[in-house]
Amino acid sequence: MEAQAISVKYLSDLDLYKEEKPYHLTQVPHLESGEASNLQFSTFDGIVVSDARGHEADFKLGTHSLAFERFPSAVIYDGSDESEVAYMREAIETVPAPTVTAIHIDHTREGGFRRIRRHLTHSESYHYLSGGYRARIVNIWRPLHRKVVDAPMAFCDARSLSEEDLVPPDRVSPQYAGEIYYVRPSEKQHWYWLSNMVPEEVAIFVSFDSACSSQEMPINYCAHVSFNDSSAHRHVPPRESLEVRLIVLTRMEKETEVDQYSLQSSDIPRAGRIRIITMEPLPGIKPTDELKQPWKNMIKVPQQQEVADNGSKDIRLQVERDQHENLGG
Repeated sequence: MEAQAISVKYLSDLDLYKEEKPYHLTQVPHLESGEASNLQFSTFDGIVVSDARGHEADFKLGTHSLAFERFPSAVIYDGSDESEVAYMREAIETVPAPTVTAIHIDHTREGGFRRIRRHLTHSESYHYLSGGYRARIVNIWRPLHRKVVDAPMAFCDARSLSEEDLVPPDRVSPQYAGEIYYVRPSEKQHWYWLSNMVPEEVAIFVSFDSACSSQEMPINYCAHVSFNDSSAHRHVPPRESLEVRLIVLTRMEKETEVDQYSLQSSDIPRAGRIRIITMEPLPGIKPTDELKQPWKNMIKVPQQQEVADNGSKDIRLQVERDQHENLGG
């Protein structure tokens, strides 16, 4: 594979994060300077990213948590409500994807369950998140109108990512409190991109998997980031892209291990074969509930919302710009 060295931003390794959980607030007025976030990033040069062009078939979602496919869209997306609904009917949920130069994963082990619950009714949460189903969030990313030259996406082979690389900041708005992963640098990480992607091609990657709810299991989420392609011309059109996030629920045949931090007690039925797993904190890192969370003094903790069970389950217009407005690819 051809490769190039790029510059990307990793979360800074601050002593502050040993005592205070990283966080970022959005849509919160009247904050003093510096109160909206304690996130700091460091730029690392020389990160090698390999071009998957010509090797697309080598990447499997079940192995790398990443796949490249040809998937032409029949919808002409022009930003209107009508085209958005049409695209969602084709691919479930559409979110315009801004460029982000800090390496991240959209959900944590706990945050992924929280995000899925936000899109389900109470009865659906009870049914699908009580241990009988494997729950995943799968992203589909594509160029929108033209070939991507500016700010292409790079993806990390999930097998090369370790638990020690991950830091879980809070991302909070008045509507929702989410949790994502930012990533620490490691020489073991393997990065890939697909050069000159066109709108007929998509990158498919996993951003949450309930099968990884225990730290005894290797995490298989795909870290991703946009970067400046050194081979591109200076004056190219800004990238336009769409990112789709699918909630994928698969029936499990065997007894399922459920992380006790991922389900509320009310979600767990009295009967059923469920074994509770206790997650041990990483060495040298305090559990979340022992870290300071200064944002709780600035904003009321948003309550978990449920979808009204009104019988309309084919399309739910929940384009989550509250959490993802500054978190794309």
